[in-house]
Parts: sequence; structure tokens; C-alpha cells
Amino acid sequence: MGFIFAPNCRINPDQPMKTIPHTLKPLRSRISITYIVLGVLAPLAILAVSCFLTFLLLREGVGERYLAWLLPLFFLFPLMLLVAALAGYPAVAVEEETVTLRSLFKQRQFLRSDIVGAAERYRYRQGKRLVLELRSGARVTIHGIYYRNYTALREALVEGLEPTPSLAIALKKEEKKRLLIGAGLIFGGGLAAFLFLQYQLRKPPLQARGLQAVQLVLAEKPQVELKVIEGDTQATRVALITREHPDVEFQLKGSALHAARVKGLAGHLHPGDHIRLLADKQDFDHAITRKGQVLVPLRAVDVYAARSKGKDLLTLRDYNTERTAQLEYLTRMAGLSLSVLGLFLILVGGRYLMEL
Repeated sequence: MGFIFAPNCRINPDQPMKTIPHTLKPLRSRISITYIVLGVLAPLAILAVSCFLTFLLLREGVGERYLAWLLPLFFLFPLMLLVAALAGYPAVAVEEETVTLRSLFKQRQFLRSDIVGAAERYRYRQGKRLVLELRSGARVTIHGIYYRNYTALREALVEGLEPTPSLAIALKKEEKKRLLIGAGLIFGGGLAAFLFLQYQLRKPPLQARGLQAVQLVLAEKPQVELKVIEGDTQATRVALITREHPDVEFQLKGSALHAARVKGLAGHLHPGDHIRLLADKQDFDHAITRKGQVLVPLRAVDVYAARSKGKDLLTLRDYNTERTAQLEYLTRMAGLSLSVLGLFLILVGGRYLMEL
């Protein structure tokens, strides 16, 4: 994070207040293209996506009782973003000695002579912001990313002030405090993830009696989905299409995919081959037998073991071994990340406390 320490200002009592040049009267803010895109067009795009998802759900035959609470979420979220963007944008007008900030729900006015200090700060990806300190002790923030004519607004508002570091120092301390709070929240989330991984490691391995055994006939060759990761082409999912259930894919992904012999599996299986699977029982019930009620009808069932023509293509033991190895790796990485973040909190937090 970088900072700009100019101008940090207060009124010079020996210097008369300057008036705004004639070319700047009246000076009104002009909304930036960035704010229009992020604050207005982005919520509208999310709203359009919500309409499309609603159409898909209706086409899939989702029950009305689900739509009764789902649709408000789809449309309420982008509308809330749009209202927040409009309410958070204050239009600035500088006329003679009066400064007016007008947003969707409120308006604020003060005199330029009430500005006793100013500091311009810079934050990564957020750009410049001008913080004005008023005689009453209140602060007003002008965000550079909001306005196309931010430079002209800044010059008009700080004209007649001379530098002073006190406000900049106070703002720097506040930024450090927010940084520590954010890092603390991230640390808390990481700790929760670490504990969740520990819980997953302690869970007993999958057993055949908890899965759905099913004998099927392949309708076509296995479909292997590939993805280029760091220049290397890797399989991300294998889908098995069967004659008995052509609308449902029996899929291998995650630990099951890593434990399976993908190349041997793809070359070993052909249309018409019989295959025995151990599948997720809940997925099977929802997708095949239609037991229970789900929000969206399932089109894929996870597979944890596969055998065809007397050959094991994926065993439950291999799956459990691979799953444990992946969880142990993620746990080590989470522990290392927490250690680094904890050290950062100790160092930065200690410096912050010493500066108080």
C-alpha cells in the first residue's frame, strides 16, 4: 500500500481566504466512467444474469414453493447493489464559498472557510481520496475514483490552505487499524477452514455399505473433460453415460478422478460394456429414484468405485487414500498460511500499539 502525504493542510491565519477562480465558478462534479461501470452497469448485468437463471429454473420445472423464496434473492441482490452505488455517490458542487454534497438520500453543506485541514491519500486499486477536516471536527471524504474532474475539485477545496502533517498521521493510524482488523478477519476465516480440514481428516473413510451399488451398461465411451493448467493438459472430470439413465452422468472428479487410472479407464471402456459402480447414495436417490426434494433436479452422480470386465478402474481404498493425502496437503498449507499471517499480525499490531 502506498501513500501520498500532500496536501495535508490547515488555514493560514495570516493569509486571506482565496476565492475560486472565475473559470471554476460554479464547479460541479462529473461522475467517472469507472463508477458508472462498477456501480451501475455491473448490477444491471447481474440482474440480467438473474433473469436468465430464473428462466432456466422455470424450464427445469422447479417447484413454485422454491421460487417463492429464491426469486427475491435473485432480484433483490443486484437491486441492493444498484441502490447502494447510487446512494454512495455524492455529487459535489462548489459555488462561491459554499460546498454542497448531495447523494440519493441526504445532502450536506458547509463553507470553504470551515475547512481547517486536508490530506490526500492513496490506496492500491482504490486510487486517491481527499479527506477534509471541518472546524466542527467532522470529516468529509472525496474519492478520486468517483469523479472525472477530481483534480479540479481538489484544487478548489484546498485552495488557501497550507500543509500540516497531523491529519495525515491520524489517517495513517486509522488505515493501519483497518488493515489489522481485515487481517484478523482473514486469520479467523483461515482458522475456521483449518479446523474444518482437521474435522474432515478425522471422519471415517467411505465404506461400501454407505454407498449405492449399481450395475449399468455404457451407452458411449467415457467423456473426459480436459483443462490446460500452467501449460499442462489435465483431466478435470470423467463422465459415464449409461443406457439405463441417459439423462444422468455418473462422474469421477476430485479425489476420485486423481485416484482413478484415467487413461486406462478411457481406453478400457466402450459402448455396450457392463460396469459396476459405487455411487453417492443421496445423489443417486435425487437423480435416479427422485427421492426427497431438491431445488434443481440433479444431472450428475458422484462415483467412488468402478469395475468393468473383471478389472478395477477405481477402488474405494484408492479413493480414501487419495482423499486423505489431499486433505493432509491442504491442512499443511493452511497451517503455514496461518503461521505467516499470525506473524504479520504480531509485528504490525505491535508497531501499531507502540505508536498509540
